[in-house]
Amino acid sequence: MIKKLLVAGALMTGMVSCTNDFEEINKNPNVPTEDKVAAEYLFTTALATTHPTGVWQYRLNSLGTEVMAFHTIDAFGNATNYGTNSRGWVAEYWRQSYQLVVNPLVSAYKIVDAGEATDKNQLKAIINTWKAYYFHRMTDMYGDIPFSEAGRVDEGIYKPKFDRQADIYATLISELGDAVDTLEIARGNTSTFGTQDILFDGEYEKWYRFANSLRLRLATRWGDTQAVNEALSKDLIDQVGFNVADRFDSSDGISDGENTNGDYVALAWGEANKPTAAMLNIMQNRNADPTDDDPRLMRYFVKGTDSLGVEVGYKSIITGADYTGAYSNSEYTTINPDYIFGRITPALIMDAGEVYFLKAEALLVTDITAAKEAYKMGVNASLEYYDLDSDVETSYPEFWSVLSANFDTNPKEAIITQKWVALFSNGPEAYAEIRRTGYPTFVEGEDYVGSGQMPTRIDYPDFEYTSNGDNATSAASNTSGFWWD
Repeated sequence: MIKKLLVAGALMTGMVSCTNDFEEINKNPNVPTEDKVAAEYLFTTALATTHPTGVWQYRLNSLGTEVMAFHTIDAFGNATNYGTNSRGWVAEYWRQSYQLVVNPLVSAYKIVDAGEATDKNQLKAIINTWKAYYFHRMTDMYGDIPFSEAGRVDEGIYKPKFDRQADIYATLISELGDAVDTLEIARGNTSTFGTQDILFDGEYEKWYRFANSLRLRLATRWGDTQAVNEALSKDLIDQVGFNVADRFDSSDGISDGENTNGDYVALAWGEANKPTAAMLNIMQNRNADPTDDDPRLMRYFVKGTDSLGVEVGYKSIITGADYTGAYSNSEYTTINPDYIFGRITPALIMDAGEVYFLKAEALLVTDITAAKEAYKMGVNASLEYYDLDSDVETSYPEFWSVLSANFDTNPKEAIITQKWVALFSNGPEAYAEIRRTGYPTFVEGEDYVGSGQMPTRIDYPDFEYTSNGDNATSAASNTSGFWWD
């Protein structure tokens, strides 16, 4: 995988610029030319730069949305800013997303569309699947964004319009449906991208399941019942072996950032390696009895020690409280890098646990018994991923007793709460689910102090207002029409 990343990176040399000039930022060095850079290398770049490379990705995740999702505490002792303490950080995510992911995807699609590959339609389908994954994350963060005109500087579009989120979601859900139909007939085959596809090595079966599961995620978020039902009628990511994750390997001594989980760097930043009180309270079921604790506690976290080096219980900080000195206090629980945010621990993109929780939510309106079974399967899949016994009812009966009772009391809250726990390390998804559903329920005084409010969207970068001012200002004035309304 490392060599493939380096090949793609070499082809993209000179792509990134630190200038704030919009035309330079939006400049697309991947526009097909007479010597036509191979589409697979551009596709590799779009895959490779989505998670590990550079600080801009972990600024979004472990130092940003993980804080906004009440998973981790803020890295700099200010728990009320929810990881948005530097507009420069926000700007860098926007800038690099368009330069290193969107532009290569747009160009790769054009090259494939103009080419004569035997699996041309399937190649376009997997490019559109990754486009859907990336663009839905961006619109989930910002709302209206450049979409239909993004990456089209070769057509003279230097100031792309901001599409409404409703239009973006409608397009992505439709394109994912088309991708599923196209990929379905190629299941069992391998794409001509081959191993340059660093996510699945070209396996169309895995792309098919990912595209359909992603359709289920987006359709659920937007409330598109027809698309939800269509997704449920076809195969999904239904076992851990089909999980989608970026995997890393630094065994050849390559430096951090090149082929390293980007969030690994965040563990060295201030308090970023500590869970919130909310995380520990919910996983311990808000009681002092350890027999019904969530077994994933031992995978997610490492207990602290007292001044004599003796292990103490799980301990963290209430969001919004003053935690000066917590970083140097050994008694506080830290994140376990063997499973979460380690140098080469995988970065989950979508997994069977999430898909079962999506299925459980959909089944609530038609079959409550089947919904509860899917809820249990979601927990089982999460346990299995973290190398724990994967039958929660048999292996952890006290824990399951609590989860079962929670479902019987408020099934949707139970589903989303366990989904939130399973999404630990996937900040953008956890943050989105809180805004969409209002769950989990956080308790004032136990989980947070102060308002406990989080932003519903992130503002656009300053340079966007300067260089694409009319479009950015108009988009910023839109206060409705979003899925979180």
